[in-house]
Amino acid sequence: MQGIGSVAIPRIVVSVVSHGQEQLLKPLLNDFRRLEHQAIHAVMVTHNQVPFEAAKNPLPPSEAIAFREHVADKPRGFASNHNAAFALLDREFQLNENDWFLVMNPDIRLKVHNLSGLRLHHDQQSGVVAPLVLDEEDRPSDAARELPSPANLLKRYVLGRSASSEPLWFAGMFLAVRVACWRALKGFDESYYLYCEDTDFCLRARLAGWSIRHETSYAVRHSAQRASHRSLRHFLWHTKSLMRLWRSDPYRSAKARL
Repeated sequence: MQGIGSVAIPRIVVSVVSHGQEQLLKPLLNDFRRLEHQAIHAVMVTHNQVPFEAAKNPLPPSEAIAFREHVADKPRGFASNHNAAFALLDREFQLNENDWFLVMNPDIRLKVHNLSGLRLHHDQQSGVVAPLVLDEEDRPSDAARELPSPANLLKRYVLGRSASSEPLWFAGMFLAVRVACWRALKGFDESYYLYCEDTDFCLRARLAGWSIRHETSYAVRHSAQRASHRSLRHFLWHTKSLMRLWRSDPYRSAKARL
């Protein structure tokens, strides 16, 4: 896509992973359908439920947005699925360094049917941009977070969840990542199967010199699943990922420098 004077206008490609969540996915795809006049170039839906049966409700037809589907060969983690989606989108659409890769959960709802509030087209500095995330009652969630140290996690447990005014990372339900940043960091670290890959990515981005921006003037709604609060398996995954994060070089460096 070209702008005035042959200056490339950044494109936005989107990756959404569904774990048999077609009922959550359909309203989000309809939100995308209403964004045709914006710069969304392509949407990749990855079906992570194996075996997979084709959805009864096919992807919406669109002349402006390229909707694509990918079925994982086996159930994969958050990082692996989004890394694979980026590779597929990059191969097909030959993404530019200033294009944006938007990672989004299927339980996100767009409150405003445009993305101009994220100011991605005018951003020359940020590597990662995240919106204000609201809960189902339109209250600000804690998606913008401080370093998840044991002390900070205990404080959140005792005092309750709240967003950080100076976040070091954003939760991965909605992350816009500049393609140049994604390539430089080689995407998410797939050694995290579930949980903390968003923390690790944002910390590595900051340590590599990329800025992260919390765009609080643009809001989306998130129906938080909080699986680690209800499922022993997810709780154990979360605990394992935290142990890995706390032993990692990016975490140690962030704790010392950021």
